[in-house]
Amino acid sequence: MNIEHQIQQMQIVKSRGMVNVSLISCLILVLSVSAVLAVRAQSERSRRNQSRGMPILVLNDANRPLLSADGRRVVVGPDVGVVEVYEVSTGRKVQTFRVPNSADYAISPSGQQLGVWGDEITWSDGRHHKSKAVFWLFDIDSGREIRHNDAVIIRDGIRVGFLHALDNSKNVSSDLKLVANLAPSENVVPSVTLRNLETLELVHQFSFGEYSKSGVDGTVVMTPDAKVIAATRRDLYGSNCKQTVVWEASTGRELLRLPFDAIGISLSSDGRRFALNASQGDNDISEVWSLESGKRISEIGLEFGSHRHIIRGGTLSPDGKLLATMRKNYLLLWDVDSGRLAAAQPVTEASDDTVKSLSFSGDGRFIATGSLSEEVRIWQVGEILKKAQISNIPSFVRKLSE
Repeated sequence: MNIEHQIQQMQIVKSRGMVNVSLISCLILVLSVSAVLAVRAQSERSRRNQSRGMPILVLNDANRPLLSADGRRVVVGPDVGVVEVYEVSTGRKVQTFRVPNSADYAISPSGQQLGVWGDEITWSDGRHHKSKAVFWLFDIDSGREIRHNDAVIIRDGIRVGFLHALDNSKNVSSDLKLVANLAPSENVVPSVTLRNLETLELVHQFSFGEYSKSGVDGTVVMTPDAKVIAATRRDLYGSNCKQTVVWEASTGRELLRLPFDAIGISLSSDGRRFALNASQGDNDISEVWSLESGKRISEIGLEFGSHRHIIRGGTLSPDGKLLATMRKNYLLLWDVDSGRLAAAQPVTEASDDTVKSLSFSGDGRFIATGSLSEEVRIWQVGEILKKAQISNIPSFVRKLSE
């Protein structure tokens, strides 16, 4: 009887085990199917939203969006020290990277590599610390660190400058190998340096041509292929020297020189067009120039009359045909050839919210916006142009000017 009883118990345990395995298999299958359906649902929502002129993706608790060249991935910085990568079509988080005091980032055209600028602590006594600027390069799919290296320029044992990204990494080549920065310039002729991001080796140097006693402030942008570099400078004190210059990187030849500094500058990806926003006396101007002819193509927003002050900064689309600017909770798209407003898209429902950053995809089909409320939205440019036309310019201008 004992043997028969033991055999019966073993059979019961075995059957229960089979039931448990079956239940686990079913659960795994249900979860897998749910995940697939969720991805399909997000893709379907994206498709419907594209056709209705709505954002194809909304990310909360995110800011400073940067789209890959093909628009398939977007990088956001939800918090200091944290960088996240998402798939645009599905909203799936691909990877999270943690870099101390991450300041800015750049993504390769294929969306496979991510460059991040941050700090690395070199000494600490528990209350105080010293750090140095560092550049990290990651493989996005695996999350693996490819390398990290100093981003500090040392001359005669003294730290004299940093290699860092500016304004959504518009001063970084698309292959993540080169970066253009304003060089340390006190008591010298200010210049822009183009350096190798890994070795820090100087590749080219471009001079503004006028001496500075005080050092300068300004910004630098570069085409993705690093063939054209533009910069604007203003002396910090003791001088009124202000310049905006565009160079051909391979030869150092000046393509354009203007006798004033700019609030914001932008290059088209092919290096043929250059946009700037500047203050001249009591007037604010926003212009787009041809770098092939050296002539101004258009002045943006003339139909706004005395309200042109609402046009600040601006980013050229990759083909140079559109200029995107931000005002309150609106994304404004301007036709470059005519200088007129082409479309205005309310980015958030809250009228007291503010658009703080934007990024075109490399193919120009998508644009990402980041708002003060820490919400990132990605839009299809073609649908904005179709759906968001402005019929009453005077009323709209007054609304944005309030």
